[in-house]
Amino acid sequence: MIRNKTTLWEFIRQECACLVGGECIGVDAFGVGFREQGKCRILSSRPCEYFVKAVLPIANVIGCYDQVMKQYQDIDLSIRKEKVRVCSCGAELSKRERFCIRCRKARRRKTDRENHRKSKAA
Repeated sequence: MIRNKTTLWEFIRQECACLVGGECIGVDAFGVGFREQGKCRILSSRPCEYFVKAVLPIANVIGCYDQVMKQYQDIDLSIRKEKVRVCSCGAELSKRERFCIRCRKARRRKTDRENHRKSKAA
């Protein structure tokens, strides 16, 4: 049984079917070779496709997904989760947006009112 606080290497050693005697056999679940035998790619700080597709989901079932994923994200940069940006009202923003649609409309109305007021005063 895996402890709640586990390291990435402990998890791989216990759950990865390709790891035999400290070396990767390079074969997936169907017996198809996906790379040459040798040292585990994750130990060499390189991403492993088999680990992501077959072994990482086991961590979610066991309950140590957060710890394992946090350590694996340092190795595989393509998995890094981007921070979700939110508007002042709490709505999620997409890339290159400063404000959500509702806040954008409200700010535009406010600016228009101020500009209209200034032009009448002049």
